[in-house]
Amino acid sequence: MHNAYKECGFFNIDFEQIIYSYGDYERLKIESNISSIKEKRKEIVALLEQLGECYTEEDFQLRCDLEHADSLIVKAYDVLGKEEIEKLNYSSSKLKAAIIMKQHQQGAHSTTAIKLINGYFQAQKWYSSNNIKAKIIDIFEELDIPTKGVTAKTIKDYFEAIEKRTKKARGYFLIKSLFIQR
Repeated sequence: MHNAYKECGFFNIDFEQIIYSYGDYERLKIESNISSIKEKRKEIVALLEQLGECYTEEDFQLRCDLEHADSLIVKAYDVLGKEEIEKLNYSSSKLKAAIIMKQHQQGAHSTTAIKLINGYFQAQKWYSSNNIKAKIIDIFEELDIPTKGVTAKTIKDYFEAIEKRTKKARGYFLIKSLFIQR
């Protein structure tokens, strides 16, 4: 067809042939009930690796198909990357936990979270563990940061602190902020 348009002389043709490696065979491998979940996930990760950035409609359609087949592995690929998925052995529970932790780390170290925590807590003061945990959870919930795993020790992510007990409760004495305020 390309040659017919080219030879007739009425058309200026700018043609680039692209061969897509995603066809019926790959689609069947992903949708098949015969192969294990781990094998399907390996295939999806391999296709995502080949796909790279989505530039064409076919690329976007492929990505939608992959998300429909296994949304967890596509999200894990976006958040964690191929190497981390392989380390976690494609395990659903490990992938979910790793995604939560990664998003928590990204959100918990956002500028807004740091400013709010530094605005509430002051260096050279003692705070009870219950107060620290409650306030950090409040700040994280306000910013839609996952609160799973937040403890009083989380304050050490933001302040140089030492654990000190008083007669009433245990807590932390905050020495100095780990982040520079501007």
